[in-house]
Amino acid sequence: MSFVYWLPAIAGALHVTEEFYWPGGFSEWFREYRVNGVMLLAGVALGWMGPDWSRALSLWLILVAILGANAFLHLIGSWRTRCYVPGLVTGMLVNLPLCLWGYAHFIGNREASLSMAATSLALGASYDIWSNLSHRARSAWMGGHANGNDR
Repeated sequence: MSFVYWLPAIAGALHVTEEFYWPGGFSEWFREYRVNGVMLLAGVALGWMGPDWSRALSLWLILVAILGANAFLHLIGSWRTRCYVPGLVTGMLVNLPLCLWGYAHFIGNREASLSMAATSLALGASYDIWSNLSHRARSAWMGGHANGNDR
């Protein structure tokens, strides 16, 4: 069962590989490299600690919710731009199915309560929203400071 706790890190690594290395091109499409690095570190930490850590299941559910929601962002981005967005394939074929399977598995086996699952889903699925808002606020603030408007 502890292998399951490595799955978010594996899925995240495959996803980042598609985005940046093969076929790559994601950094030109959208700049969020640090977010992917944090996601991978959290996934590796989760895999390392495994199910013995008291918060492992909550983190697992949050991480796969981030991955699943991110799959939809790649799909929406591809639809809006009418072109392939790096990360779309692993998002739809690895991350989204892992998210769906994980929630069904842990809720179905009563390892996760509905309350835990709903909270984790809300936190994970909303991550891209508040991350984007934070990025925009930081960019606006930095833009003002770069122009000498910091008074």
